[in-house]
Amino acid sequence: MIIDKAYWFDHKPSDNNKGYIYGIHYIDNEYSEYDSGEIVECEWFKTKAERNHRLKIAKIEVKKDD
Repeated sequence: MIIDKAYWFDHKPSDNNKGYIYGIHYIDNEYSEYDSGEIVECEWFKTKAERNHRLKIAKIEVKKDD
């Protein structure tokens, strides 16, 4: 599992996602030469601080599972 930061406005939406604009993408790390993995889950937060706190926890959890 790969975990990466996301930003709502990078997707060029027509709305502001009710203020939830800082996200985390959880990406399946089944790589091939043609595919860089599939986003299997996404969480959205209203502040960078909330997102970064959850990101830190998620990365620790993924390390434990490896």
